[in-house]
Amino acid sequence: MKQPKILIVEDEGVVAADIEQCLRKLGYRVVASAATAVSAIRKAVENEPDLVLMDIRLKGPVDGVDAAAALHERLGIPVVFLTAYADAEILERAKKTSPAGYILKPFDERSLRSAVEIALHKHPQEQRLIENERRLVMALRSVNEAVILTDAGKAVTLMNRPAEALTGWTQAEAAGRPVKDVFVTVHAARGSLLGDPVSRALREGVGIGLGDRRVVVSRQGTETWIRGHAVPLRNGEGETVGAALVFHAADFERTEACCALRSLESSRLETAGRLAGNIAVEFGKTLNRIAEHGQKLAAQWAAGSEERSRLADLLEAASQGSRLADQLSRYVARRLPRPSAFALNGVVTGLDSLLACVAGAEVEILTALDPKAGQVVADRGHLEHVLLNLAAAARQVMPQGGKLTIASRAFELAPGATGELADLAPGAYGVLELSFTGGLDAGDPEGVTADLAEILSWAGGRLLTRCEPGRLTTYAIYLPAATHDSWD
Repeated sequence: MKQPKILIVEDEGVVAADIEQCLRKLGYRVVASAATAVSAIRKAVENEPDLVLMDIRLKGPVDGVDAAAALHERLGIPVVFLTAYADAEILERAKKTSPAGYILKPFDERSLRSAVEIALHKHPQEQRLIENERRLVMALRSVNEAVILTDAGKAVTLMNRPAEALTGWTQAEAAGRPVKDVFVTVHAARGSLLGDPVSRALREGVGIGLGDRRVVVSRQGTETWIRGHAVPLRNGEGETVGAALVFHAADFERTEACCALRSLESSRLETAGRLAGNIAVEFGKTLNRIAEHGQKLAAQWAAGSEERSRLADLLEAASQGSRLADQLSRYVARRLPRPSAFALNGVVTGLDSLLACVAGAEVEILTALDPKAGQVVADRGHLEHVLLNLAAAARQVMPQGGKLTIASRAFELAPGATGELADLAPGAYGVLELSFTGGLDAGDPEGVTADLAEILSWAGGRLLTRCEPGRLTTYAIYLPAATHDSWD
């Protein structure tokens, strides 16, 4: 196994010698030592180390922070800072260099080894992320769909060539401008200006369709009928960091073209679903590897140590991510409708991570599942689809936060029932009730229940909505129970 090469930058000779001795004992190869920033950069160029241990306070006009910035930006070498004390200003400068870690003086062999191992492990991953980001930019520039990316402040960060052609703006001209100045659209029939879809996508945290009657007006006044959507972009912590506008030219005045484009859109969404499932599987495998190696690493640290505590937090996050990836891959994998008998409560517990994800951090999800709710007969994928869409509706109607309570129960419908259940066949049913409580902006979100009710009706079920304006919205899902008579 190749020994990692390390460069030591420390202006105290005794400290530098102590670090070198400790590193060699741990099996690392020290290629050089330097006492000044200038010498450090020169020796880094000559020796191409895998890691630099840098004293944050170096004597001379150039300190360790400046040297670290040069090594990271120009040579791509990770830097771990050595520091006994640094004021707030120096630490703020140091953070901007994206250090691979910190070692506090005086240090022991264990803390030195931990910092070095983590830095050496993390750097290749960061490099792969940077490379993937470059490939993503290249891919966006080569696709046929027009793409405009924005930051969280709705300023344009990236446009590909089709977007430049449809808007009349170049990437250089649009960068940093508000997206509403670049993406100007009007209603095809009325000619009135349409609202900014990016603002709505960022505000509601969900994808927004551009509709069938939107015309983009280029900088030069050219009008093009378009179709597409705006979606929020999130980082690894789930924070919204921007939005993406994806659209293409479409002639909706021609019926055949309209149908063809809708078919293409459906095909593209199906492909995106398969891609999401594949990514979820691979992501789950990666998280499992992190957990496996993390558990081995934890055994090397004493119980109650700070390192072990931090690693426990990391392993917990990996476990949650793995559960979410597993649920997503199983959800996406379901294709053809296939009615079967399954436990009603199991659907809710099997979707808990996905439900929390689509509902958002501001919505608290509570469950009250009756063990006697039993089994129902339906297509499980259809029910999961309905539940996820209703959870997304909670986010829409409670933008300031609230509670989504999911309860289950068994229900027996007697013959001759009247009212909202009159058209259901008498017999046993399993019921799921989703109740929204909080600062409701609306009762039943527009367009939420129509398609979902139709999906449930295919299985002989029903979706009912009960609203108290501004206070409570409850969706009740009725599905036939899996009795011997109904299933066998």
